[in-house]
Amino acid sequence: MHDESLLQRRLTLLREAMRPVWLKVSAQLDMPIRHTLAAPGKADLVAHHLGEVRDWLGDLIETLVDPVAALKKRELPSSGEVKLPLTLRLTAAAQLAKLSRWTTRQQVSPPVTEYQPPPISGLRYWGTLGTILIAWGIGGALFGGNDCDCG
Repeated sequence: MHDESLLQRRLTLLREAMRPVWLKVSAQLDMPIRHTLAAPGKADLVAHHLGEVRDWLGDLIETLVDPVAALKKRELPSSGEVKLPLTLRLTAAAQLAKLSRWTTRQQVSPPVTEYQPPPISGLRYWGTLGTILIAWGIGGALFGGNDCDCG
């Protein structure tokens, strides 16, 4: 019982902490769009996505406040280990359908070209010769010469 009352208090605190976010998103939907978004269609697109975010936040808060009711609402089992999906899915606004059709019409098929195999990779003759000379020089610097004055 003690754990349930603690859980309820924490959920209440979380709900109150999320309230300003909820109110801000709701206010953004009602406020006039700034001049940077004044182009035709942009305001509707922003409002569409803000509406989706607002609805998702509402579902999130409802789920956190009463998880059992959220399970029943989604027709998920309420016993055992249950995964409750809280995924934010943004959909394309209806205004984008016309733009999508226009881009499909404007799309030009790429020109057909003959297949050209990639260039042969590797060191080849001069690369191999250079590698051998560099290795010989490094080996001579490290291990060659008369470092110990032996003879």
